[in-house]
Amino acid sequence: MAQVINMKDADNTLRELVQSLRIANETGEVKDETGQTVAFVIPTELYQKKWEEDFVAIDRLREKMRDNDPNEVEKLIEQAREDIKADSGAASA
Repeated sequence: MAQVINMKDADNTLRELVQSLRIANETGEVKDETGQTVAFVIPTELYQKKWEEDFVAIDRLREKMRDNDPNEVEKLIEQAREDIKADSGAASA
């Protein structure tokens, strides 16, 4: 379970938080005075694992797209972005 500390307490407790999270191999969360999350503290191993997983996914996409024209792919991506923006605008109207 993630530990949560407030920003105003962070300067006093960040070192303790990081140390306890390291020992427990858990994540932590830092919130500001309004309750908004401003930072996460995650174990290095978890960060590294996620980073590697993301690049495996990117490599798979590159492999699937290797025969496609990069300019055509960019056009399709831009069209998808425009479609999402249009859908988001219609949904909030």
